[in-house]
Amino acid sequence: MKRRWFVLSNMGPWQRRITTIVLLALLVPLISFAPVSHLIPRAQPALLELAAEQPDVLAQVIVRKVAQAKPVETEVVRLGGQITRSLEMINGFAAILPAKQIPVVARLDGVAWISLDAPVVSSACPKCPDAGTITSAYIQTVGVDRVWQEMPNMARRGLAVAVIDSGVANHPDLGFTAQRNSRLRVTAEFPRSPTTAGDRFGHGTHVAGIVAGNGTASGGRITGVAPMVNVINVKVTDDSGMATMSDLMNGLQWVYENAQRHNIRVVNLSMNSVVEESYHTSPLSAALELLWMRGIMVVVAAGNTGNSGIYPPANDPFVITVGAADDRGTSNPADDVVADFSSRGTTIDGFSKPDLVAPGRGIVSLLSSPDAVIAQESPTNVQDNVYFRMSGTSVAAPIVAGSIALLLADEPQLNPDQVKARLMKTARPMASAGAGAGMLDAYASITSEEKGNANDGIMLSQLLWDAADSPIYYNSRAWTSDGSWTSRNWTSRSWTSRSWTSGAWGQLETWTSRAWTSQSIISRAWTSMSIQSVGAASE
Repeated sequence: MKRRWFVLSNMGPWQRRITTIVLLALLVPLISFAPVSHLIPRAQPALLELAAEQPDVLAQVIVRKVAQAKPVETEVVRLGGQITRSLEMINGFAAILPAKQIPVVARLDGVAWISLDAPVVSSACPKCPDAGTITSAYIQTVGVDRVWQEMPNMARRGLAVAVIDSGVANHPDLGFTAQRNSRLRVTAEFPRSPTTAGDRFGHGTHVAGIVAGNGTASGGRITGVAPMVNVINVKVTDDSGMATMSDLMNGLQWVYENAQRHNIRVVNLSMNSVVEESYHTSPLSAALELLWMRGIMVVVAAGNTGNSGIYPPANDPFVITVGAADDRGTSNPADDVVADFSSRGTTIDGFSKPDLVAPGRGIVSLLSSPDAVIAQESPTNVQDNVYFRMSGTSVAAPIVAGSIALLLADEPQLNPDQVKARLMKTARPMASAGAGAGMLDAYASITSEEKGNANDGIMLSQLLWDAADSPIYYNSRAWTSDGSWTSRNWTSRSWTSRSWTSGAWGQLETWTSRAWTSQSIISRAWTSMSIQSVGAASE
């Protein structure tokens, strides 16, 4: 079969700084796995195709090992590969490997699956609004203002939301002043290349402000959804907003290991892979399911490709996938429509996405610095040098994440499955296609007594099975009193890592932009163009 190439187009100027690559589309159907056999190469079909057509290029891959299998890293090195990081969360590792050796590694007895270590980016909205109005109506649109008025203690301190993104800068709206301690409690950084402190790019700070900004710098005019919650800054990109799947997974590993210590109940991920694939073969989907089963809410942006596909992790059936709505700058639900750029449709595995929508056009939130990349390339969107206007599903997702923080402050005993069911049950139906259950209604979700479960009977990612012929199906009755999920088929000891340490990453020298050269698949297979960012400035 001839390789097919696809391009995401119509991006704005600053998105071209994120990365310049063409999408190698891996149109992978739900693969019907046979029991493990050394005769069958267990790898994404496009990787095997690459090995046949361009055997001498270097491929960045993620290798998932069979649980309890002997190490295969030594064999990978013997074949000319280089281990770049340990991914203990999924019992695997990332590596750079000569393409011709991919079929060899894929037949090793200890290998369960090989995936491309694909770029993970924030996707840009192709038709963004201008900076005409000063503030957003989204607080009223989703009913958060009513929550504040009727239940003022709902936004209490203590609960934390982890923002997996380009970093979060200290900002007055996050409580950072000379008189106050910041609610930006922890910073954990995982990009491979050296980065400046804080958030040079600007995307992550904007997202964090939607979750938790308190309006200090605007006199209360511009606020986030849950202005008293703590923010955990998990930085996974470089200063230009670039990351790969393994960068992201290292950040998720840290959350997995430190969630209890920092009371992390919600993770916001406004980023998507550029490779469309089954959730059964995506290491990123598997990692997020592990967080979900540990009692951590996972909120992801649907992406901004319209009807052109649902990319990991938005395709995972367990997580809450959030699309973007246009509230027309009013609090009147009658004029709300699904934004044309918002990704929608049926995944490769047959699941309809998104699960619901939230406002995603013209959202004003925090600016990390007037020198941030997004500010320099879209200066008309800067407001008072401390705020910025952006659109996309990446600004819709944190509205949902913040609303979940409010809900969990009221009902901390709810597990992720119950929260997802509650939000979908109380969402306001919309006539527009691609709205899922409808528009988020934070007030209704908090005042509801709905006790349903959203994911009963759904199969977990096949990368989490003990063996290829041992499927695991979600059963809501398996939640334990400590807030984690268990089942007779679920061997959590296979996935909990030893004490996490950066020393487990291997001995690869520090990654820089020079690594994206003609010697690697990243530049050989992908040529110059711009990738969409889940949240983007106006053009």
